[in-house]
Amino acid sequence: MTGVPLEIRCRRYSDDDLELYLMVRLNAEITREIDEHLLLCGTCRRTVEELDDFLRLLRISLAEVAELPPEQLRREGDVSFTPDWRVREA
Repeated sequence: MTGVPLEIRCRRYSDDDLELYLMVRLNAEITREIDEHLLLCGTCRRTVEELDDFLRLLRISLAEVAELPPEQLRREGDVSFTPDWRVREA
């Protein structure tokens, strides 16, 4: 799904794991592990950024189809957040 070539992909976390991370669907311990990993792994950071962009565009597209503001398409418990690794890069 991501544009990162397979030969340079980090194999520690799958795209599915990183997608669940972005959707805040993992327990606190795994989320913390991925946060720490993203501080060191540029490959996974790029993958998360690509997945984040995709999910954002998907939410916008669904909102347009449903004629609703994107915020109303969030499920209960979804949060918009900035992971620690993104804050530190800024």
